Amino acid sequence: MPRRTAAIPPMLRFLVVALVLGVPMIASIVDGQERKSTRRRRLTTEEMRTRPAATDGLRLLLRNSKLSETYISPRGCPDSTCSGDGVQDFTIISYDIVAQDSLTMHVTLDTAAWGQIDQTFRGDIRGFELRAPGPTVIPFDGVIRYEATSEARLDGVYGVIIRAIDDTGRVEVDTLSLVIDRVEPIVQSVTPLGGRTSYRNGETIVLDLLADQADHHVTANFNNIDNDPTAPTEIYDLGNGHYEIRHTISEQNTKVDAADLLVRIRLTDLAGNETPYNALRLCLSNQPPVLLSARTLNAPEGAYKNESLIQIETTWQSSDTVLTVRADFKGLDTAYDSTRYVTTRLTGNRYHSSYRLSDANQKPDGSYLVPIVASDRGCGVSPMAFVTIVLDTESPPVPVFDAAPSGVREPAYTLRGTAAGSSRVLILQNEALVDTFLVDTAGRFEVPVTLVSGTNRFTAEGIDVAGNKTVRSVPVTIILVTDGYVTIPVPFRPGNAFQVGTDQPARGVRIELWTLGGDLARLLTDESTADVYTLTWDGRDQAGERLNSGPLIAIIRTDFTDGSSATEKRALVLTAGTSTP
Repeated sequence: MPRRTAAIPPMLRFLVVALVLGVPMIASIVDGQERKSTRRRRLTTEEMRTRPAATDGLRLLLRNSKLSETYISPRGCPDSTCSGDGVQDFTIISYDIVAQDSLTMHVTLDTAAWGQIDQTFRGDIRGFELRAPGPTVIPFDGVIRYEATSEARLDGVYGVIIRAIDDTGRVEVDTLSLVIDRVEPIVQSVTPLGGRTSYRNGETIVLDLLADQADHHVTANFNNIDNDPTAPTEIYDLGNGHYEIRHTISEQNTKVDAADLLVRIRLTDLAGNETPYNALRLCLSNQPPVLLSARTLNAPEGAYKNESLIQIETTWQSSDTVLTVRADFKGLDTAYDSTRYVTTRLTGNRYHSSYRLSDANQKPDGSYLVPIVASDRGCGVSPMAFVTIVLDTESPPVPVFDAAPSGVREPAYTLRGTAAGSSRVLILQNEALVDTFLVDTAGRFEVPVTLVSGTNRFTAEGIDVAGNKTVRSVPVTIILVTDGYVTIPVPFRPGNAFQVGTDQPARGVRIELWTLGGDLARLLTDESTADVYTLTWDGRDQAGERLNSGPLIAIIRTDFTDGSSATEKRALVLTAGTSTP
């Protein structure tokens, strides 16, 4: 058995290890290289006590700590000797070696193995010797510098041989897996929960991030949306490259409402490769527009017909001085035409939204809601408001006059009638406009008129609240009698009427129709008491036979209530070919 050297005191052993490990650290600081602090997992006494015993009492056990420092990443050249290709050339390896028995050992990395990575590799492996009494865990740090040329080997996993030699010359060998990773991580998608892009203070932004692989470090910066540094941002690794990012916007946030606010996201893989993601933009909206008032301008009764111009005036409260106001009139017009819609800005935040109904609109009469929204130049959108519009596109029923006397002696007269569904009636007297008169809630109208001497022919047209007009009504004729008169149509057709007016109360009228040959063709009588008599003749004789066209003599006798009478002869021409219904 070879002679063993004396054991090194614990304090001296600590100083030796510190000195050995400190040299590469100092060198790396001088070279401007970055060393990452590493948390090593050390074997416990129980783990060492339960390890299998060596058969010959002299065995080295190597344990790979599998720390992330075994990655090589492109974070910049460590010194001026780099090729300048921007590929990171160094890392730190931590390795735990367990000595099962008291021994003196020398630990190194086999630099020959690096030839499989790149021929330009320059090893800087610092081994060390240590005498250790009993089972010992020895931390081993080695600095590896790797310079990649433009034709560098592919990323992948490469084996590095570690050798431990005891003082008898025995060798224990293990292989360290070195991962070379120079590819930046990939952000495949970042999606806001529910597709939301607009948020306000107090709300939580939830983002779903999908990366190309797992085990990335994710950071998210919401400073463009939230200027409260205490606002919490939480990131959860959901596995398989899925990450959930949650940020609750502070109630004390004072950022101004705006759109297209960038959320900066960064992915860093285990090798330190970084990928910034600057494609996600959100919107802050704490003060969206609010509707203060809305009214229609040109429909006092609130109803519109086809071809009417609907005008709605809205007033808004907003911190933005320029809004986009949209009123949706599609529900009012089956032949909706967007070119008929116009919104104009008045003073301040007052807007006019107008639309002219098409003549081809077939929407049934009734009440309809027109939705109105306003948006600012950020992403603020008002709650939807509604204005009620009444459509009345159908004409009301034709007005009907009450029965009126055929003749009167006073010029002042009141016409009465019914105009259901109309709000007004337009009265014409002998084709001349008298005026427009209101219809009461029961659909009745009363129209005072002044009669002219002779025949007064009245017609009426109904107009509803939307302006829809009826056709003209059946006329009513009233004769103002100032002198006795006889009216005979020229030519006289079957179905026409003789009209006889008296200048004093009468008790009957008698009309005899004679041919030029002296034959009585027809006798017409009306024995009622009246001022005006209307006697209709169908063009037939006393036997019911139709007379031929030709001249006739009419002898008209009026009997008055005082017992007197008056007789008048008039000529007429019967045209028997046509008749008046």
